[in-house]
Amino acid sequence: MKSMKTTLFLSLLAGTLLSSSGQGSSVATRARFRAVREKINLLGEILEQIEQVADMAAHRELKDTLTAGRRTSHRIRQQPSKLIIYKDVLTGEDMFTNRNKITVRDDRFYEVECKTVKMSFDVDDSFIGGNRNAEVEDGGKSEPGKIGCDIVVASKLESASLIHTEGDYRGYLKKYTKNMLKYLQKNKPGRVEGFKAAAQAWAQLVLPDNFKNWKFFTVK
Repeated sequence: MKSMKTTLFLSLLAGTLLSSSGQGSSVATRARFRAVREKINLLGEILEQIEQVADMAAHRELKDTLTAGRRTSHRIRQQPSKLIIYKDVLTGEDMFTNRNKITVRDDRFYEVECKTVKMSFDVDDSFIGGNRNAEVEDGGKSEPGKIGCDIVVASKLESASLIHTEGDYRGYLKKYTKNMLKYLQKNKPGRVEGFKAAAQAWAQLVLPDNFKNWKFFTVK
Protein backbone atom coordinates (compact mmCIF):
# COMPACT_ATOMS: atom_id res chain seq x y z
CA MET A 1 0.00 0.00 0.00
CA LYS A 2 2.88 2.39 0.78
CA SER A 3 4.47 1.71 -2.62
CA MET A 4 1.15 2.59 -4.26
CA LYS A 5 1.05 5.92 -2.39
CA THR A 6 4.64 6.65 -3.42
CA THR A 7 3.90 5.90 -7.07
CA LEU A 8 0.88 8.17 -7.04
CA PHE A 9 2.91 10.92 -5.37
CA LEU A 10 5.72 10.71 -7.91
CA SER A 11 3.27 10.67 -10.81
CA LEU A 12 1.45 13.73 -9.56
CA LEU A 13 4.72 15.49 -8.72
CA ALA A 14 6.14 14.80 -12.17
CA GLY A 15 2.98 16.07 -13.81
CA THR A 16 3.07 19.25 -11.73
CA LEU A 17 6.74 19.89 -12.39
CA LEU A 18 6.24 19.37 -16.09
CA SER A 19 3.30 21.70 -16.18
CA SER A 20 5.27 24.34 -14.28
CA SER A 21 8.39 24.17 -16.44
CA GLY A 22 9.11 27.35 -18.24
CA GLN A 23 7.15 29.41 -15.75
CA GLY A 24 9.16 31.55 -13.34
CA SER A 25 6.52 32.50 -10.85
CA SER A 26 7.45 31.03 -7.43
CA VAL A 27 3.97 31.83 -6.13
CA ALA A 28 2.37 29.72 -8.83
CA THR A 29 4.81 26.89 -8.16
CA ARG A 30 4.06 26.87 -4.43
CA ALA A 31 0.36 26.86 -5.22
CA ARG A 32 0.80 23.86 -7.44
CA PHE A 33 2.76 22.01 -4.74
CA ARG A 34 0.04 22.75 -2.21
CA ALA A 35 -2.51 21.36 -4.64
CA VAL A 36 -0.37 18.24 -5.09
CA ARG A 37 -0.02 17.82 -1.32
CA GLU A 38 -3.77 18.07 -0.86
CA LYS A 39 -4.34 15.50 -3.58
CA ILE A 40 -1.82 13.14 -2.00
CA ASN A 41 -3.43 13.50 1.42
CA LEU A 42 -6.85 12.84 -0.09
CA LEU A 43 -5.60 9.82 -1.99
CA GLY A 44 -3.91 8.52 1.15
CA GLU A 45 -7.19 8.70 3.05
CA ILE A 46 -9.00 6.93 0.22
CA LEU A 47 -6.37 4.18 0.08
CA GLU A 48 -6.54 3.68 3.86
CA GLN A 49 -10.31 3.33 3.63
CA ILE A 50 -9.94 0.82 0.80
CA GLU A 51 -7.40 -1.10 2.89
CA GLN A 52 -9.77 -1.19 5.88
CA VAL A 53 -12.65 -2.41 3.71
CA ALA A 54 -10.40 -5.11 2.21
CA ASP A 55 -9.29 -6.24 5.68
CA MET A 56 -12.90 -6.40 6.87
CA ALA A 57 -13.92 -8.41 3.80
CA ALA A 58 -11.03 -10.84 4.30
CA HIS A 59 -11.95 -11.22 7.97
CA ARG A 60 -15.58 -11.95 7.11
CA GLU A 61 -14.54 -14.45 4.45
CA LEU A 62 -12.24 -16.25 6.89
CA LYS A 63 -14.98 -16.29 9.54
CA ASP A 64 -17.51 -17.67 7.06
CA THR A 65 -15.05 -20.34 5.97
CA LEU A 66 -14.38 -21.42 9.55
CA THR A 67 -18.10 -21.45 10.33
CA ALA A 68 -18.85 -23.54 7.25
CA GLY A 69 -16.04 -25.92 8.22
CA ARG A 70 -17.44 -26.35 11.72
CA ARG A 71 -20.92 -26.99 10.34
CA THR A 72 -19.60 -29.58 7.92
CA SER A 73 -17.59 -31.26 10.67
CA HIS A 74 -20.67 -31.30 12.90
CA ARG A 75 -22.77 -32.88 10.15
CA ILE A 76 -20.11 -35.53 9.59
CA ARG A 77 -19.98 -36.33 13.30
CA GLN A 78 -23.77 -36.49 13.55
CA GLN A 79 -24.23 -38.60 10.44
CA PRO A 80 -24.71 -42.24 11.44
CA SER A 81 -22.40 -44.83 9.94
CA LYS A 82 -23.71 -46.84 7.03
CA LEU A 83 -25.53 -49.96 8.12
CA ILE A 84 -24.21 -53.14 6.50
CA ILE A 85 -26.39 -56.24 6.61
CA TYR A 86 -24.73 -59.65 6.25
CA LYS A 87 -26.98 -62.23 4.63
CA ASP A 88 -26.97 -65.98 4.18
CA VAL A 89 -26.15 -66.48 0.49
CA LEU A 90 -28.21 -69.68 0.33
CA THR A 91 -31.45 -68.27 1.72
CA GLY A 92 -31.02 -64.50 1.40
CA GLU A 93 -32.03 -64.09 5.06
CA ASP A 94 -30.37 -61.59 7.38
CA MET A 95 -27.68 -62.99 9.67
CA PHE A 96 -26.22 -59.95 11.46
CA THR A 97 -25.18 -56.33 10.88
CA ASN A 98 -22.13 -54.17 11.47
CA ARG A 99 -23.92 -52.73 14.50
CA ASN A 100 -22.11 -55.50 16.37
CA LYS A 101 -18.33 -55.78 16.41
CA ILE A 102 -17.19 -58.16 13.67
CA THR A 103 -13.85 -59.95 13.50
CA VAL A 104 -12.73 -62.11 10.58
CA ARG A 105 -10.87 -65.11 11.97
CA ASP A 106 -8.04 -66.47 9.83
CA ASP A 107 -9.80 -65.11 6.73
CA ARG A 108 -12.27 -67.97 7.12
CA PHE A 109 -15.27 -67.11 9.26
CA TYR A 110 -16.86 -64.24 11.14
CA GLU A 111 -16.78 -63.81 14.89
CA VAL A 112 -19.55 -61.42 15.93
CA GLU A 113 -19.77 -60.03 19.45
CA CYS A 114 -23.26 -59.93 20.88
CA LYS A 115 -24.88 -58.83 24.11
CA THR A 116 -27.70 -60.12 26.24
CA VAL A 117 -30.97 -58.25 25.87
CA LYS A 118 -34.54 -58.62 27.00
CA MET A 119 -36.62 -59.97 24.16
CA SER A 120 -40.17 -58.66 23.92
CA PHE A 121 -42.92 -58.07 21.40
CA ASP A 122 -41.85 -54.43 20.99
CA VAL A 123 -39.95 -53.36 17.88
CA ASP A 124 -36.69 -51.62 18.71
CA ASP A 125 -35.16 -49.63 15.85
CA SER A 126 -31.75 -49.83 17.52
CA PHE A 127 -31.45 -53.44 16.39
CA ILE A 128 -31.37 -52.26 12.78
CA GLY A 129 -29.16 -49.24 13.32
CA GLY A 130 -31.83 -46.69 14.26
CA ASN A 131 -32.41 -44.62 17.39
CA ARG A 132 -35.54 -45.45 19.21
CA ASN A 133 -37.37 -42.48 20.73
CA ALA A 134 -37.71 -42.80 24.48
CA GLU A 135 -41.18 -41.26 24.35
CA VAL A 136 -43.34 -43.92 22.74
CA GLU A 137 -47.09 -43.94 22.62
CA ASP A 138 -47.46 -46.51 25.37
CA GLY A 139 -45.48 -44.37 27.81
CA GLY A 140 -42.37 -46.53 27.57
CA LYS A 141 -44.09 -49.70 28.81
CA SER A 142 -43.12 -52.94 27.12
CA GLU A 143 -44.48 -56.41 27.06
CA PRO A 144 -42.80 -58.95 29.35
CA GLY A 145 -40.16 -60.98 27.57
CA LYS A 146 -37.21 -63.26 28.09
CA ILE A 147 -33.46 -62.81 28.03
CA GLY A 148 -31.60 -63.56 24.80
CA CYS A 149 -28.88 -62.57 22.34
CA ASP A 150 -29.34 -59.29 20.47
CA ILE A 151 -28.29 -60.83 17.14
CA VAL A 152 -30.90 -63.54 17.53
CA VAL A 153 -33.56 -60.91 18.23
CA ALA A 154 -32.55 -58.50 15.47
CA SER A 155 -32.21 -61.08 12.70
CA LYS A 156 -35.03 -63.29 14.00
CA LEU A 157 -32.81 -66.35 14.13
CA GLU A 158 -34.28 -69.61 15.31
CA SER A 159 -32.80 -72.24 17.55
CA ALA A 160 -31.51 -75.21 15.55
CA SER A 161 -33.97 -77.61 17.13
CA LEU A 162 -32.74 -80.60 15.10
CA ILE A 163 -29.20 -80.40 16.48
CA HIS A 164 -28.97 -82.22 19.81
CA THR A 165 -25.91 -84.42 19.47
CA GLU A 166 -22.54 -84.34 17.79
CA GLY A 167 -23.91 -86.68 15.17
CA ASP A 168 -26.74 -84.25 14.41
CA TYR A 169 -24.26 -81.44 14.00
CA ARG A 170 -21.95 -83.45 11.76
CA GLY A 171 -24.88 -84.28 9.50
CA TYR A 172 -25.98 -80.64 9.34
CA LEU A 173 -22.45 -79.40 8.66
CA LYS A 174 -21.97 -81.95 5.89
CA LYS A 175 -25.20 -80.89 4.18
CA TYR A 176 -24.43 -77.18 4.59
CA THR A 177 -20.90 -77.62 3.24
CA LYS A 178 -22.20 -79.47 0.20
CA ASN A 179 -24.72 -76.73 -0.61
CA MET A 180 -22.14 -73.98 -0.11
CA LEU A 181 -19.66 -75.70 -2.41
CA LYS A 182 -22.30 -75.85 -5.14
CA TYR A 183 -22.98 -72.14 -4.71
CA LEU A 184 -19.30 -71.19 -4.77
CA GLN A 185 -18.45 -73.39 -7.75
CA LYS A 186 -21.17 -71.63 -9.70
CA ASN A 187 -20.73 -68.06 -8.47
CA LYS A 188 -17.26 -67.68 -6.92
CA PRO A 189 -15.04 -70.60 -7.95
CA GLY A 190 -11.94 -68.84 -6.68
CA ARG A 191 -13.14 -69.23 -3.11
CA VAL A 192 -13.85 -72.97 -3.17
CA GLU A 193 -10.55 -74.10 -1.67
CA GLY A 194 -10.67 -71.40 0.97
CA PHE A 195 -14.14 -72.49 2.02
CA LYS A 196 -13.06 -76.12 2.30
CA ALA A 197 -10.27 -75.11 4.66
CA ALA A 198 -12.66 -72.89 6.64
CA ALA A 199 -15.23 -75.67 7.01
CA GLN A 200 -12.59 -78.07 8.27
CA ALA A 201 -11.21 -75.51 10.73
CA TRP A 202 -14.71 -74.77 12.00
CA ALA A 203 -15.49 -78.45 12.53
CA GLN A 204 -12.31 -78.83 14.57
CA LEU A 205 -13.22 -75.77 16.64
CA VAL A 206 -16.65 -77.11 17.58
CA LEU A 207 -16.00 -80.85 17.66
CA PRO A 208 -15.52 -82.97 19.57
CA ASP A 209 -14.58 -81.55 22.97
CA ASN A 210 -16.39 -78.19 22.79
CA PHE A 211 -19.75 -79.28 21.43
CA LYS A 212 -21.49 -78.95 24.79
CA ASN A 213 -20.42 -75.29 25.03
CA TRP A 214 -22.15 -74.24 21.82
CA LYS A 215 -25.68 -73.15 20.98
CA PHE A 216 -26.81 -73.26 17.37
CA PHE A 217 -29.17 -70.94 15.53
CA THR A 218 -30.36 -70.81 11.93
CA VAL A 219 -32.28 -68.42 9.72
CA LYS A 220 -35.95 -69.10 9.15
